[in-house]
Amino acid sequence: MKSLRKNKRTKLRKRYSRKAKTTKKKHRKAGVNSPKILDSGILNPLGNQFLNMPLDEISKLLEISKSFREQIGQDVKVIQDGCNDNKLQLSYLQNIISNSPFITTFNLSACNIGYEGAEAIAENLKKLTNLTSLMIQENEIGDPGAKAIAENLPNLTSLMIHDNEIGYEGARVIAEKLKNLTSLTIDYNEIGSSGAKAIAENLPNLTELNITYNKIGYEGARVIAEKLKNLTTLMISSNNIGSSGAKEIATMKNLTTLMISGNKIDYEGIKAIATMKKLTTLMIGVNSINIDGVKEIATMKNLTTLNIEYNNIGYEGAMILATNLPNLTLLNIEHNNIGDEGAKAIADMKNLRTLNIGRNNIGDKGAKAITTMNELRTLNISNNKIGNKGAKAITTMNELTSLNIMNNKIGNIEKKEIIERIPKSFI
Repeated sequence: MKSLRKNKRTKLRKRYSRKAKTTKKKHRKAGVNSPKILDSGILNPLGNQFLNMPLDEISKLLEISKSFREQIGQDVKVIQDGCNDNKLQLSYLQNIISNSPFITTFNLSACNIGYEGAEAIAENLKKLTNLTSLMIQENEIGDPGAKAIAENLPNLTSLMIHDNEIGYEGARVIAEKLKNLTSLTIDYNEIGSSGAKAIAENLPNLTELNITYNKIGYEGARVIAEKLKNLTTLMISSNNIGSSGAKEIATMKNLTTLMISGNKIDYEGIKAIATMKKLTTLMIGVNSINIDGVKEIATMKNLTTLNIEYNNIGYEGAMILATNLPNLTLLNIEHNNIGDEGAKAIADMKNLRTLNIGRNNIGDKGAKAITTMNELRTLNISNNKIGNKGAKAITTMNELTSLNIMNNKIGNIEKKEIIERIPKSFI
């Protein structure tokens, strides 16, 4: 059953979680597997000079007077990756906790904790009376682990607990026990519409909610829209809410950030979302947006970030966006078949700093047009039809700091030039 759940999530996980997985691999390659050497850091006004210091050394370092700690006002953030031995890690945690009662934030992401580990950790973390933020995602803690966290840490205001095999019962306990939460990230679980209802009815102070990929359906979207009026950020992608659910979400007039990709939304849903004039960030990729839908989105003049990937809006759609949304600084228009003419239209969006224009049948002419975008810092133009001329043109973009130009038709000499000019390149 466990492998079936993971297989079912694979496609979306690749799209929305690739960056997190890459980071995890880098840590493991760096040799962070050893339970004695943990990836740790102290966040303070002096910087992160303690990164990668063994936790026992941090413990010694933290044996400083309380008055000095209060004087510099530093918080401690302990980050663990590649954990293998929960008992040994727990001893290190106990040492840190006993010497650092001023900790406000703990990051225990991807530590292979399991529900028994979560119970033990929660018992120790409750000693930290200043703890308000916990990140414990990707740990397979299940409902028992979620219950332990909720019952032992009532002062939490921020909880990141995504991808933990949590169902309705775990969501219910979190909602009933953690009344102070203002930010909850519980995506990639299986809480269903009942879990969404528990959250909506018990956590009215939430301002940020990420409930992506939880099978909440229309009913979950409806109750969230009805109860969580204080939300300013909502991530509800891949929940099969349809246009009916989108219409419910559109009534949430305080939202400034909405991620609603992969929800089978058509024109009627898009039309409703376009009435949300406070939105500055809209991620609505992988839906069924036609030209009429693009025209509705083009009326949202306050948008600075737009993800409209995988919607096949074509050249005409690209031109409509470029003409009507001059304030965009980030645009993801991947896989929309806009071609060279669409790239030329996008090139007129002079405020863009981040652009993903991959998988759009763009050739050298489109690539050359993009080079006129002087504010661009990050460009993904992968999986197109760019040749050597287009590649040479891109090397003239002096302000570009990050480039993905993989899977084009570029020769080795041109690839070398790109790497020399833009070291942070994927070719």
